[in-house]
Amino acid sequence: MQIPGGWLADRYGGKWLLGGCVLLSSVVFLLTPAAARTHLGVFLLLRVLSGLGEGFMFPALHALIARWSTPKYRSLVVSVIFTGTDAGIIIAMLVSGVLSDHGFAGGWPSVFYVLGLVGCV
Repeated sequence: MQIPGGWLADRYGGKWLLGGCVLLSSVVFLLTPAAARTHLGVFLLLRVLSGLGEGFMFPALHALIARWSTPKYRSLVVSVIFTGTDAGIIIAMLVSGVLSDHGFAGGWPSVFYVLGLVGCV
């Protein structure tokens, strides 16, 4: 998805592609608990759809960096973005553990609901 993602980000702009990918992944996240209860095939289809959508994120992000940051500060912008990505993963893992243990909707589904809503916002 990296090559088509780069082409789409160059042609239509990284902002719309990145926003669409985040929205798609968030909606898939919100639907995951229902899909897991419905059928394994539906669950797997949603996971594949999420992975395909997320494959476009990094080319879109690089297109945004190339167009919206000045060359003088580009390395700083890239460092902040990728540090934020790692920090987000750490925070999401910690929040997921707490939500699974003490969350609503039976524990583990609350992880998908909360993180999906955060992504939609």
